[in-house]
Amino acid sequence: MKNLNLNILIASALAFEGCSRNQIVLKPIDINASEPSIINVLFSAELENGKPIHNLNLDDLIIYEDEEILSDRNRTFQTLLKGEDIKNISRQIIAVTFIPSEEDSLENLKKSLELIINNIDINDKNPVMILAIGETIKIVADFLTNKDDLLRAISLYPRDLSGNINLNENIYKLRSLLTGGNKFDIRSLLMITNQRDKAKRVSNHDLNRFMPKNSIFTIGIGDDVDEVLLEEIGGGGNLSINNSSEIEENLEPISSFFNRTGKNIYLLQYASPKRKSISGNSNHTFTLTTLDDGEIGNSKLVAKFNSAEFSPVKPTIKLSKTGKMSNGEDLILKAETLWTTKKGQYEWIVGDQSIVMPSIKSDDSSEAIFHFGKNAIGKTAILVRDLNNEVEASYPVALGVYAKSQWNFQDGKIPSDFKFKGSNWEIWKEKSNTSLKSPKMGDNESSSIYIKGYFEGTKIAFNYKIESEDGCDEMIFSIDGVTYKDSGFTEWSKAEYPIQEGEHIFEWKFVKDSSNAKYQDSIWIDNITIK
Repeated sequence: MKNLNLNILIASALAFEGCSRNQIVLKPIDINASEPSIINVLFSAELENGKPIHNLNLDDLIIYEDEEILSDRNRTFQTLLKGEDIKNISRQIIAVTFIPSEEDSLENLKKSLELIINNIDINDKNPVMILAIGETIKIVADFLTNKDDLLRAISLYPRDLSGNINLNENIYKLRSLLTGGNKFDIRSLLMITNQRDKAKRVSNHDLNRFMPKNSIFTIGIGDDVDEVLLEEIGGGGNLSINNSSEIEENLEPISSFFNRTGKNIYLLQYASPKRKSISGNSNHTFTLTTLDDGEIGNSKLVAKFNSAEFSPVKPTIKLSKTGKMSNGEDLILKAETLWTTKKGQYEWIVGDQSIVMPSIKSDDSSEAIFHFGKNAIGKTAILVRDLNNEVEASYPVALGVYAKSQWNFQDGKIPSDFKFKGSNWEIWKEKSNTSLKSPKMGDNESSSIYIKGYFEGTKIAFNYKIESEDGCDEMIFSIDGVTYKDSGFTEWSKAEYPIQEGEHIFEWKFVKDSSNAKYQDSIWIDNITIK
């Protein structure tokens, strides 16, 4: 919901009324108007007893503008999205204030964060951000949708996690950072702290202006934490533990907090027929209510909006991914033309059919199956055209594509992106550093590790160390078969080579000749970076 039109008047305009029976209760979350004249209303639905409602449809709702029912759906172009279809409805944050101590080190906290990440749902509809709060707020991971990326970000975390700041100040700092966006962008917040609050306590009024209390879970580590404040802020749950390792024993309430269903959240969108008034008064009242057993329900959601800048709506195509085929390799896309009364007739075009090829699934061509090419690598786009409404939309496809990336092996694992030729390489730990090491080999043997993909950077850089017979046993690095060699006994050195955006194979190889072994006869690789 971008490009917000600030003509919407939200302040004290949202309201809902309870029900005398166990009827549907609508609870407003946010409302805004976007170009050209589409009203967006985000709300939750539940019964009076608090049980969430997961199956609301347009037929269950009535829209009023200035007390007039908008019943002509061909004129108002209504759509109702459920929580799982609303992009980023479940954005979540893990915020940490932690000063490492002898009893509880930063490494222990990292391990605890890794446990939390591994036990919560993270996907393209549920991205997670990790923040460190001190005198300033540091973004450790900025809304990532992949667990491996989050774990990598944690492993690179700075030694000084934050600074001397209390729990109450955390709330105010977060509020200043996050209230610039829509309230519904952030669904839940996990606060971890090992510091006592010595300031005036945050009021419930201020807390709910920033975020509903049940959207915050608090964890206090050690004795120097105000347990009363933990409970007061943590409406979604709270824990008081002795050290960060005890998080492992309490993963169930933490993961339950993060994985709560959002299926009772809905986004109503409709194109308002209101336009700039001749009299100059363009202020209107929007009301949403429900039908209960054929009767208009008592639960109402009311807001104000201004139509001075509204203009006619143009048709647009909504593209959605409806699933994958049973082989797990094929993508199914569905096209739907919104804001029109004309039935769509669709044509699908693929930019590069060596990557993906389409086949039509539905009679009106609104659904298509896309087959990925075997071992395909690269970027292309799928274009769909609605021939009846003369609109089009595109869907990007990227297979084996690496943007700016870094592999430093600090998690003690060799990523699945890397493949071997010959004996498998190993993870080598030396003091605080972790790197890749070539395997032990006999005379006239070799082994290599490589990564193949589409790389968007312009340089590849890495650190390396060699212990071998000078001029005989060699490290060979190659880019698409073009080789660069080194040998002998070297301390850690840095190599950097230019590349062009596109498909590449990067390979690191150690070759042992027939002469005597010398030193460890190995090479080490670390901090591979695509810039």
